[in-house]
Amino acid sequence: MVLLFRSLLLCLCLLPSLGWTAGEPQTPEEAKQQIQALQKDLQKLNSWLKDLKSERSDVEKQLEGKEKDIQALLKKIQEIQESLKKGDEQLGELRVQQRSLQLSIQQQNEQIAAQLRAVYRSGNEESIKLLLNGNTSEEAQRLVQYNRYFSTARQSLINGFVNEVNDLSLVENSIRSHRVSTSQRRNSA
Repeated sequence: MVLLFRSLLLCLCLLPSLGWTAGEPQTPEEAKQQIQALQKDLQKLNSWLKDLKSERSDVEKQLEGKEKDIQALLKKIQEIQESLKKGDEQLGELRVQQRSLQLSIQQQNEQIAAQLRAVYRSGNEESIKLLLNGNTSEEAQRLVQYNRYFSTARQSLINGFVNEVNDLSLVENSIRSHRVSTSQRRNSA
């Protein structure tokens, strides 16, 4: 805009010098003066044209620089968006894993509670009851072995329960860290 205004202003200033006096020059000196004036005007126009081309070149260089900056920013935005998409996918997978672990923990919790109620109902003196029943030693050994089997199964169930609670804790920590990193990426974009 400034360049156009400048060029129009220069043309308006040079127009009067291009004008001829009424008719042809009367003397050779007048013709010479007119030719010199025209040469000066042509030099001014050539200088102006050269400046205009230089300005245009500078503007084109600036435009190229801005276009490169825009391309770099667009690429960075695309990378951030892809990173956010991957983070959201990982977060979704972690949430599915969290729900699965919560369900499994709930089921195991119910199983352990049922077994503990059964143990409580049977009483603390089960091994004494076996001895006083008068059963044969083979029967007593079988019942003791049976009780050991249930005790071992209960213990492995409790160990599995503890492991799944720990896994759930790890998944929940991962979800929190993904949320924080996703939030930071979105804020930096």
